[in-house]
Amino acid sequence: MKVTVQVSALLSLAASVIALRCKDNLKQRDCRRIKRGNYYYKSRCHLYSKDCKKTCGCNYDPSDDRESYGLDDAYYESDDFQCVNEDQFRDSMKFNCTLYEGAKWCTVDNRGDVVEGPGWCSWAHKQGNSHPCTIRKNSRWDKHETFARHGRWAKSCCCNTGIAETYPYEDGGECVDYKQSGGKAWHDQYGYSCRAYHFGSFCTLDGEQGSGWKPDDGPLSSYKWDGKTVLEACCTCGGGMTV
Repeated sequence: MKVTVQVSALLSLAASVIALRCKDNLKQRDCRRIKRGNYYYKSRCHLYSKDCKKTCGCNYDPSDDRESYGLDDAYYESDDFQCVNEDQFRDSMKFNCTLYEGAKWCTVDNRGDVVEGPGWCSWAHKQGNSHPCTIRKNSRWDKHETFARHGRWAKSCCCNTGIAETYPYEDGGECVDYKQSGGKAWHDQYGYSCRAYHFGSFCTLDGEQGSGWKPDDGPLSSYKWDGKTVLEACCTCGGGMTV
């Protein structure tokens, strides 16, 4: 009888450990939305399997699905992979590594993995965490892999070049960017920050369209948020506060 009780206790403990490891880190409705999919994917569990382990399946292996969507994980795991800079990588939007690193769209975590940075206007974040991007949740951005080009995404960037630290318009200097009324960094109605306009060369210091601005994007004055246009909010576009 004693042995039976011990075995039962061990099984119960094992089940508890598995339950702790197999849980959703995002809100349940968000995980259900991920499993349901969207216009681009039948299911996005191959992107969010670590965030929605329970909903996507405790034993779900995203490898095959990631490969079927053209994501080249093998490249990043091979000895041939080398982190690149500037125009050596461009995503499906033609955005390069300079923009990703300078705007803090990507960062390197403690394990050395490239992950979404604080400047990435992500819709998926852990419960209870406030987000620096204040546009509507359904207008925010998906994972880096969603913007993959030729099977590769922002994991190719973020070599820690220090370019993000060269941004001159935060907390000092002759000009400082405006912040939102809540104190967070300003961004436009699509989530693009002043950093993004700077490192993406979207505008010039005299308020004109920059070399990175696409003709179909319309006038810079139409990009606004929290009562200010980018031409008013961002030093790099001729706005900001003069100190």
